[in-house]
Amino acid sequence: MIIIFEAIANVVWIASILYIFVAEVLGQTEAWWGYINTAFFLGMLIGGVICSRFVIEIENNLKRLLILLSFGISGVTLFFGVTTIPWISILIVILNGIVQQLKGIVSETMLQKSATTDELPKIYAVQSALISLLFGISSLSFGAVAELWDARVTFILAATLLGLGALFALIRRRDFIVTTE
Repeated sequence: MIIIFEAIANVVWIASILYIFVAEVLGQTEAWWGYINTAFFLGMLIGGVICSRFVIEIENNLKRLLILLSFGISGVTLFFGVTTIPWISILIVILNGIVQQLKGIVSETMLQKSATTDELPKIYAVQSALISLLFGISSLSFGAVAELWDARVTFILAATLLGLGALFALIRRRDFIVTTE
């Protein structure tokens, strides 16, 4: 369920929606679209360094971190969507990259620790197909929302969906199986 909510919501970061946001909400040129992309990847690099530095702490707190980072992604997406100050948006996107990287590593680690080696290829195949399908449908849907209303609405909607995914994780946290092998 978390993957489904994320697959739908994360389309707000595609170029067509982000470019509209940069132009209409931030009032900046396409150069800022590049700055935002660079900031995101800088955040991901920082997130990777954090993960490599705190491997044991992360591995010992996978369930808790999954929930915390899921809520974090929702909050960061919301903050980005409501900001109108370009430099603040860059800082928020760096934070988004950090949180996305940490969440991705935690999610993958949990999946790999909860499935057998024989199950993983099947899980990844279904996951990939589902994400691709939802990405296509969501791109059209969120593009229409950005066109009809405002790019900010897409980020608020995405933050809401991500929050629902986080809430699902919180409610179902006891169902998460993580082996220590």
